[in-house]
Amino acid sequence: MQTKKLFKVDIKDFDEQCGVCFVGRNEKKGPVHMLVMPEDACEAICHAIETMDAERIHPDVRDTFKTMQKNDELMNTLIRGIILPNINAENFKEIPLSSAVPEEKAAGQRTTSAGLISRNKTIDDNVTLSGSEVRKASVVIAARDASEVPPELT
Repeated sequence: MQTKKLFKVDIKDFDEQCGVCFVGRNEKKGPVHMLVMPEDACEAICHAIETMDAERIHPDVRDTFKTMQKNDELMNTLIRGIILPNINAENFKEIPLSSAVPEEKAAGQRTTSAGLISRNKTIDDNVTLSGSEVRKASVVIAARDASEVPPELT
């Protein structure tokens, strides 16, 4: 039986404080929080994924993971920005692949997922994904809000 547990990947040259959260509104005037990272951070994430052994990934999403290792789909998705879950959300939010979104939504199809993102959720060895989460979890990103404002921003 394959594990549904997450594992941490150390990403070389990745600054954990590099992302910015932009706040806006959607069509229904609800708040939307988007994580945007600099290109070098996106490249560092993609390089770590390209060099990872795909056998470590759950079989349900291994093909998607292998595809993302070979093309720039994940890079395009990261550069475009990722919509974050609400600040107190307990669940993961799906990260749709950038090129799949317009065509699949227009056709009423299920959007292909690049992975999942959490916000302010503790990710450790005890986190186990549900069956529906595993099928979307080729990559899982754990984002955290800054705990304090850097002095240069005050």
